[in-house]
Amino acid sequence: MLVVDKGLQKLLKNVNLSLRDRTLNYPSREAIRQYLGKKVGIFHKPAPLKANTLEALAGGRPLLGVDGSVHSYGATFPHIIHCFRALAAATTSAVENGIFQVDLFYPEMAPHRREIEEMVSRAAADGEVLTPEAAAARVVRQKLAVLEIEVAIEAVRRYQPFAVLFDGGFLRYGGLAPSQWQTYRELSLARDVMSVGVIEEVGTFDLARYVSGSFPGATSFGCDRELLFGLLDRGEWLAIREGLKFKKTYYTCFARPGRHPGVVAYDFFQEQSRQVAKFIPLLFALTPLGGRGIPHWLDLVDNAVRIRRSEMELLLATGLDKGVRERLFVPKREGRIL
Repeated sequence: MLVVDKGLQKLLKNVNLSLRDRTLNYPSREAIRQYLGKKVGIFHKPAPLKANTLEALAGGRPLLGVDGSVHSYGATFPHIIHCFRALAAATTSAVENGIFQVDLFYPEMAPHRREIEEMVSRAAADGEVLTPEAAAARVVRQKLAVLEIEVAIEAVRRYQPFAVLFDGGFLRYGGLAPSQWQTYRELSLARDVMSVGVIEEVGTFDLARYVSGSFPGATSFGCDRELLFGLLDRGEWLAIREGLKFKKTYYTCFARPGRHPGVVAYDFFQEQSRQVAKFIPLLFALTPLGGRGIPHWLDLVDNAVRIRRSEMELLLATGLDKGVRERLFVPKREGRIL
């Protein structure tokens, strides 16, 4: 029988009281909607997607979904192995038949150690002090971004899609892999491919900061997720006015495609912002009403690419000698009796 720690429970109740007071002091939902409608953007309800609309968008070309996965295993740095897998899959075939790419990163291998050293040096040149462990974490994020972009580039060339859905926003790609991202950007725009970054967890702050200063005395919103929760009606999206560029080279809008009161965000290239309204009905049609706000095809790609713990353990068991594995990688916590 599970026993609840009374001390921790009391502390959590204090947090709950603080948050309850915070929410009671929010501006009203209607006041925020009116302000956003006047100053920030326009609330839309897209028309249902029709067969001829889809045909006009697709032109006989498939839809592409892109996602990546990394699974790390080990006890302490530097003895941590990171396995990567990225997938780009087109709707013309089963998701498992898409383009896969894999990679591995282990800080103690010579080429990977050099990558860490280079990352530390670049940071130092920018006046940033970076430990080898922190540098390795940055390399891991970079490798995953590069791998996802590479499969996207290959898939655009092979499948000639009309649109590409990425699992996540565009800022990560531009920040971590600028050269590869620029190659993808130029290729997709040249081939009239619509690119959409589907953001499940909205992590921006721009709208919240913009709105909070306009309601003196009311509780300020800490982030856009907090501001927008429950603000949009089901099947509604908020188009940000073009003059308010929250992301310099991208256009972002917010949407509630399903029943959940939280919103998702969609990133687009600024050059394609005029086409966004045509694609929103497609994104809504592809997204299950009771889901987490992600188009179904992208969810299938996510499921197929994910490296699960059981797979990682099997890979290590078959790829590493038992003595090496136990000496360097197996955490002691896995041997706990209780």
